[in-house]
Amino acid sequence: MQTIEEVKQHYRKILKETQAVSKEKRYMMHFIGTFRLVVVLGGIGSIVLFWHSNPELLALWGLLAVALFLHLGKQHDRFAYNAEGAEATGRICEQELQGLEGHYEGFDGGDEYIDASHPFTTDLDVFGPHSLFQSLNRTVTPMGKRLLAHWMQQPLDTKEDIEGHQLLVREMAADDAFCRLFRSCAQRYKGAAVDEKHFYRWAATPTVLLPHKLLRWASPAVAAANLLSISLAALGVIPWTLAALVWALAVVAGFLFTKKISRLQNDYDSFWRILHSYGLLLTLIANNEAEKGAGGDSHKREYCAQGSKAVEALGRLMKALDQRNNVLVCVLLNGLFFWEVRQMLRIERWKQAYGVKFALWLQLIGLTDALCSLGTFVFNHPHYHFPTLTDKPFTFEATGLGHPLMPVEQCVTNDVDIPVRPFFLVITGANMAGKSTYLRSIGANHLLACMGLPVCAASLTLHPAHLVTSLRTDDSLARGESYFFAELKRLKGIIEQLQAGKTLFILLDEILKGTNSRDKQKGSLALVRQLVALNTNGVIATHDVLLGTLAESFPDHIRNYCFEAEITGDRLSFSYKLKAGVAQNMNASFLMQQMGITGL
Repeated sequence: MQTIEEVKQHYRKILKETQAVSKEKRYMMHFIGTFRLVVVLGGIGSIVLFWHSNPELLALWGLLAVALFLHLGKQHDRFAYNAEGAEATGRICEQELQGLEGHYEGFDGGDEYIDASHPFTTDLDVFGPHSLFQSLNRTVTPMGKRLLAHWMQQPLDTKEDIEGHQLLVREMAADDAFCRLFRSCAQRYKGAAVDEKHFYRWAATPTVLLPHKLLRWASPAVAAANLLSISLAALGVIPWTLAALVWALAVVAGFLFTKKISRLQNDYDSFWRILHSYGLLLTLIANNEAEKGAGGDSHKREYCAQGSKAVEALGRLMKALDQRNNVLVCVLLNGLFFWEVRQMLRIERWKQAYGVKFALWLQLIGLTDALCSLGTFVFNHPHYHFPTLTDKPFTFEATGLGHPLMPVEQCVTNDVDIPVRPFFLVITGANMAGKSTYLRSIGANHLLACMGLPVCAASLTLHPAHLVTSLRTDDSLARGESYFFAELKRLKGIIEQLQAGKTLFILLDEILKGTNSRDKQKGSLALVRQLVALNTNGVIATHDVLLGTLAESFPDHIRNYCFEAEITGDRLSFSYKLKAGVAQNMNASFLMQQMGITGL
């Protein structure tokens, strides 16, 4: 097993190599650019020297110079492509090194997925700055990002599904090079991200020219007419002016469609640029599956290879249509073959043949993209351990569990023991002693486990359940809700789900914070009794030590733990280690005295 330091060394090594490759390729680009300039200047010099004295040599040199110039241009593009790839990989390594230091600012936090009404994502800081999503997210496509967010919003809830996902994640983590290549390839596209809904709308939009039967026959008819008229003119049967008239009429007729085709070309051109990037990703997926041999997914390989070839074919059609940007060539080709209409009809036939397959191609790209994020997470956390799934409801037994967003050197770990259903842990303790962090550590690791990921724990055995939390309920002026009413709505939703037979894992922090002490105690005691009666599990953190008395009424279903504060003279300290029993020390008065607040 690697260590975190070895992972860092791995990224540093690749970064150093990519910097060297980039430097070499950029040097070659500069050299070739200079060489091309020499070829151009040499061609100009040859024209001056041999224009009158040796036209044959001049023509030969001209052909060689043009061929060499074009060849050097291709070589320049090849070196530029390799340099861009190396630089993209280098940026990825730099981001990962920053992430390993706890700096995730370079990654998208998924702010658009923040939803205060969600059962747990807001409470557990799943989305937004410094969130779980930001620490996980390495997606490079809108489809991958949306799928990753979906996995975090609706994690898997069966043993079989989670174990199947673990296999996929382990497989991706073992292919770190592919994950980097996938990301670097997608980063070559510099345009704005295009939502997959754009492609679905495009695929569903009917073709414009193809439904017209006359247009479908126009190109072969114009070509045949030109061939016939030119042949007859060459044989002297008709005058050349008549052949020219046939050509000119085709040119004029072609101009009638120029505006419409220009509009269609603009739509296809913006679509093609991002699709070309996706085509490269499909090629990578197909090749990666092929490299796995018998262990690969033949159906995935087949679909991705088909998609890659189809995108390549569309590219050739788009490049051919680009000939219309040269006015002289466009006029000549339109007159001879009705070129613009001919090429657009070919593109629309491509859409008709492959448009319906877009959904599958995009799903495969999005799935691979999201799995690359999970694989990278596993690779970057060699000290994490995959949980063991059990059929025994309900179980959550962990040793050395910590919060996945906390730096390793600062992370204090604790155990969790919820062996049966129903069962509750009641956690008492002073302010800032670690109760809320403990709850969030449990919730975050439960989420990771149900996504098929390793957890920040020495070991974890769990039976998956639907996670529900009430840790930081907010009031809402817009909805006219008080803090207390918002919390009651949350608790009511939990009770209704339990009454409907749903298996829940509940995390509650300071129940009924928005009411007076007597009501709070009475309501909290009643709530916990009801939750036990509804045969569910959870962890409850509270300052109210009276909740600790519930263990006397439910000795087989409730266990007390605490986080103690140590007050020595004027010094307050915390161990952040969980202890059995009910908390004995509280620190609110002490803290107020230390801050100079009077009237105590």
